[in-house]
Amino acid sequence: MFGFQGQDSGCLEWRDEPLTVLDPEIEVFYRFFSHLASVEILASKHRPSVRVALLRMVREIASRHLAHQGQAQFHAAALSHGGQGFLVCGPRRAGKTSFVTHALLDSASRFISNDRAIVAPDMADDGFMLSGMPTLVAIRQGTIDLFPGLPLARVRHWRARMTLAEALALPEFASAADKSTKLVLSPVQFCHLLGVQPAAKAPLRALLFPRVDTAIRGARLTPLARGEVAERLKAELLLPGSDALDSDRLSTGSGTSVLDLVTALSARCPGFECVLGAGAYLQQSMLSGLSSQSGRTG
Repeated sequence: MFGFQGQDSGCLEWRDEPLTVLDPEIEVFYRFFSHLASVEILASKHRPSVRVALLRMVREIASRHLAHQGQAQFHAAALSHGGQGFLVCGPRRAGKTSFVTHALLDSASRFISNDRAIVAPDMADDGFMLSGMPTLVAIRQGTIDLFPGLPLARVRHWRARMTLAEALALPEFASAADKSTKLVLSPVQFCHLLGVQPAAKAPLRALLFPRVDTAIRGARLTPLARGEVAERLKAELLLPGSDALDSDRLSTGSGTSVLDLVTALSARCPGFECVLGAGAYLQQSMLSGLSSQSGRTG
């Protein structure tokens, strides 16, 4: 069923035919007709939240298709800088969204995705291609505080289910910002507020694993050994309908193991731990230095 980015969705299920699932968060029912290979989405009335239901369903179907095609999906952000792709991997609160926001302030950077990234073999140059899966962009108050020059604090009344035109048509928000809740945006809204362009894909250049450590100042970039990169990648793998590495689910339609792809990825692309300390975002984006390096290390 749903991955929901590794979260407990709190859905209720009725396992008769058709299988019926209630998503109480957005108040919709999903009905799965196995004999028709179809899904029906039911809501009490038309409202923008139904858009989220449709996105979730399309995303899960796409995830299964990608896995069958031998592509790996990670709990990670994806960026391009100067035309080269960077996979930003890590668990929640590792600093991914803050890292991505800072990187996108560089005019050479483009947004690919925020929380789900896809890596596929690139037969053209014996490398890998990086692309993204659309997800909502959840921004905590700590990230908003790091970038006071951005209008993030002024759009608390925006909702991710709105189109950009609908959000821009809202009146200016005059109330005090509610700092107890996260700001949740769509990728289009996020790119608009940062003034950046999205990118569909980019050849993968490096693997980055951010970590916050306020005991240091600035940022430190440390190369990781191949084995360490492989283990960190495995921890962030997303498999359709499963939050754990199940050996019965790791083979793709082509007979290739997802773990084989992870092994090849860690061997061909350099991996770095990005330790983010106090004042880390006052300096130049680390992507500038990495994208200027040529070749791959292994």
